[in-house]
Amino acid sequence: MLDRIEYALRVHAIAPSTAGRAIAADPRLIFDLRRGRRPSPPMCTRLEVWLSDLEAKGAAC
Repeated sequence: MLDRIEYALRVHAIAPSTAGRAIAADPRLIFDLRRGRRPSPPMCTRLEVWLSDLEAKGAAC
């Protein structure tokens, strides 16, 4: 999942802290994931929803 997140950040020019705030009100989220933090099942769901929304927006452009 981290690969998809990194790709989305690059493609959409989103700062990691901005993404973390949008996903979980946690600006450190992406940085922590990069350092090995394992997201809980509810957090995985939030990440998937965020990624799906971004991918849908990218396809619409």
